[in-house]
Amino acid sequence: MKWLLGFCWVLMLASPLAAAPDLGHYRDINGVRLYQDHKQGDIWYLTPAIPQLKFTEDQSPAYSFELFRYYGRQATGDKDIFWAHGVLALTVDRQRPAE
Repeated sequence: MKWLLGFCWVLMLASPLAAAPDLGHYRDINGVRLYQDHKQGDIWYLTPAIPQLKFTEDQSPAYSFELFRYYGRQATGDKDIFWAHGVLALTVDRQRPAE
């Protein structure tokens, strides 16, 4: 019973935070798309910025590729088993310019 009351409390607190944009009514201003609220015409929602690859201080792209290899061991019972695993990491910037 306590968890149900807690869930209702959280639901009541989170309900004003739910955005409801009208996807049929929007405006493009300087390359930024704004959507109007479906009930209140004076409320507009800003779309997120397009992700862009970030650069380091020396102006090189901020990415890395790590390659891991495993050849197996006799002690673990997987001798002569080979596998490789690669991880690509990208740093993106989602901020809009100040202007």
